Amino acid sequence: MSSERSPLAHVLFARNRAPRAWKNGSGTTTDVAASPADYLLDDFLWRVSIATVDAPVQLSTYEDVDRWIVPMGRGGIDIAERGRFTRRVRRFAVHEFSTEDGVRLSRVGTPGPVLSLMVRRGVGMGTVRVREVAGRLQVSGDVGTTLVVVLDGTVVTEGGVALAAEDALQLAPAEVAVLGGQAQVAVVRVRPPNFAI
Repeated sequence: MSSERSPLAHVLFARNRAPRAWKNGSGTTTDVAASPADYLLDDFLWRVSIATVDAPVQLSTYEDVDRWIVPMGRGGIDIAERGRFTRRVRRFAVHEFSTEDGVRLSRVGTPGPVLSLMVRRGVGMGTVRVREVAGRLQVSGDVGTTLVVVLDGTVVTEGGVALAAEDALQLAPAEVAVLGGQAQVAVVRVRPPNFAI
């Protein structure tokens, strides 16, 4: 996975990612970051990815994996679990579920990207929080892995690196990123399983 260094953080540009097929073959995705980076089909410990969804589709199932998704396209998506409508997830909202539940995206507003975090149970604790950048936002790296993924708009680091939608920063523990601009970003964290919030 190709990336670049800024004076502030590890920059992961969307343009450097290669698509890979979904486990169930129903679509493609690109990995923002994963552990291990060279995982095969489903032997990851955790994975952050972005897929473009343009029609109703069944999501892949995994054993002992929890998942968070964030629709980035206008109109959001509808979620059906085990064949029944569950809820409408608006744009930039976070929805968490177990991947064993047979989740289907049953309605798509405007076709667009969907951010996804998957974490294997017992390996780590995942969180996804959407934040608005309205001029300035400070984000600190945490124990484990911290990623800042741009959902919409543009942000600029203190080092002058511009990030557009689907670009990301990976922060080391205790590292601080100060972002300027106008944007929506997702702060994705994967902490050790015994970490106390």
